Amino acid sequence: MSEDGRKIWKVSDLAAAVKDRLENSFPDVFVRGEVSGLATPASGHIYFTLKDDQAALRCVMYRHTRRYLRYTPEEGHEILVRGKLSAYGPRSEFQLVADYFEPVGLGSLYAAFLQLQQQLAAKGYFDRERKRPLPFLPQTVGIVTSLSGAVLHDMLRIIGARRPGQHIVISPSLVQGETAPQSIARAIHLLVEHARPDVIIVARGGGSPEDLWAWNSEIVVEAVAHCPVPVVSGVGHEVDVTLCDWAADVRAATPTHAAETAVPNAADLLTAIRHLQRRAAVNVRSRLALAAEQHANLHGRLVHEAVPTPQLLRRLDELQAGMRYAVSAYLTGRRHGAALWTERLRTASPLLRLRSFEKRWSAADRDLSAGIRDVTGEARARLTRLQAKLDALGPYAVLARGYAIVSRPDGKALRHAAEAAPGELLDVRVQVGRLSARVERVEKS
Repeated sequence: MSEDGRKIWKVSDLAAAVKDRLENSFPDVFVRGEVSGLATPASGHIYFTLKDDQAALRCVMYRHTRRYLRYTPEEGHEILVRGKLSAYGPRSEFQLVADYFEPVGLGSLYAAFLQLQQQLAAKGYFDRERKRPLPFLPQTVGIVTSLSGAVLHDMLRIIGARRPGQHIVISPSLVQGETAPQSIARAIHLLVEHARPDVIIVARGGGSPEDLWAWNSEIVVEAVAHCPVPVVSGVGHEVDVTLCDWAADVRAATPTHAAETAVPNAADLLTAIRHLQRRAAVNVRSRLALAAEQHANLHGRLVHEAVPTPQLLRRLDELQAGMRYAVSAYLTGRRHGAALWTERLRTASPLLRLRSFEKRWSAADRDLSAGIRDVTGEARARLTRLQAKLDALGPYAVLARGYAIVSRPDGKALRHAAEAAPGELLDVRVQVGRLSARVERVEKS
């Protein structure tokens, strides 16, 4: 519209023209400043002001763009914003329509990593008290990883070499990409629900931080933290660290290391059993040698004592009972231990090598038991002979042959006639009963 040669604009037309000029002149700009007046209403958009010490710029990021962000700005942060200049028609205010945020001094991935780490740490997902020990002999091992690639092949090879015949259940999942977090979490849940494993390995090979980002998602961390069985995380290479590693019960440097950590080496177990067998044999021989030495000492005492005392008889009974109890208890304990190890190996799906070892162990156990029975029988026979000698030399056997035991009133047995005086009252013990006698005379020879 023109009046007197002048061009007159309608407000809306001028606002539209300015908006068009702004968008065409500044279609893609980067602006650095401090976040102020941050607001996130229910609409899902983000509103804030970007300012420095001289000016301020209104900014908006719409909901459909926000969902692709890994980093969310916070009040007072200095950030770098990419977007295009535009104008908000109703108020004729120009603003920056943002499509990307990046914290100044940090990459957006790392900033998002730190941000989520703090949030999940506050929920206790990384607490050391939550960590659980791995089962010693897992019946079933669950694996969550991709079916393609070398990672699964390498883990199966390691597990097969360490414990052939190990029961394994694989729950395949995506390991990178936008939908990978949901796939990983669902694979863990399916394993727990249907396979009931004793331990779960989550793993993938190395890659860039972007490739590994799925393992930093909250849904994966929650699935690992809430898993009812221990989880071993083997994500990436040794230098790669993800939030999944922190939430797991055990963090392994690589997927193959995770396989080695979760499954014991059968050869090491067999070596440990053989060592226990040798220790048991040495201990049994030591106990029997000690018992034989005690019997030898007792035999020497019986030879040098003409009339055994009741205290010696009682001590002999105690030694005999103690020896029998010690040998019986020790053999029972060793056999129980051997039976426990055998049962644990049997219930753990033993291989041909383990079965062969069980046969050798049974033969060795029979040989050991036969040896123990021979040694024990010999000891018992020797004890019987000593008991017969003791009975032959005992005071009651002597009395049966017509002898008597003469003692003074104080209970001291007389060995020489000179130990008594005429008129003294003596006690005479015969085989049946006692006599009281008074000394009429004493003949010293």
